[in-house]
Amino acid sequence: MYHGNHLAEKLRAASLGAESNLFLRNHQTGKDISYKAFFANAERMAKALVASGVKPGDRVAVQVPKDPGNVGAIRRNSSCRSRVFTS
Repeated sequence: MYHGNHLAEKLRAASLGAESNLFLRNHQTGKDISYKAFFANAERMAKALVASGVKPGDRVAVQVPKDPGNVGAIRRNSSCRSRVFTS
């Protein structure tokens, strides 16, 4: 799923064998997110985008507040190899 996506490949490689380790902490909510939870959510959402017809190279607009919890929004779009534009 990550082949050809430099950021995704590097993030996934860093998580191998460390899936339960902390990926990020949302200081606004106090919630910790492991690599495993992060990738599971991103992959679930990427599959939903693909199922709705998003194909590699498609453009997907994302308008979300800039906070750690929304890193996943950007990641799931790159999982299905679409282009992401943020505001």
